Amino acid sequence: MPNTTPAAGEAMPKTVLNDAEIIGAFRNLEHDICCLNHMADILADLLDDQLTPRETSSNELVKIMLTKHQLETLSFAWNDVSFRAQRVRDAFYSAGEGETIR
Repeated sequence: MPNTTPAAGEAMPKTVLNDAEIIGAFRNLEHDICCLNHMADILADLLDDQLTPRETSSNELVKIMLTKHQLETLSFAWNDVSFRAQRVRDAFYSAGEGETIR
């Protein structure tokens, strides 16, 4: 039996999956997609709630006042949505290439 362990510095060989396994890999994305959707809904609610104009100038500039806690919460939410979206994108393309998803 040949040694399939790559030498130092070599990439691991891709695992080739059959059609059923590829479909299963796409179906495994459901949890991550739903989590991303829920977090995007939370972010949308935070934006609707916290980004309300406090003052409007004559040239239609809007002032929005946030507490430090509100800004930290919004920052967490938008960064979490971005992270989750990148993870779903990477998993999607990995599934399409027939690679195993971790």
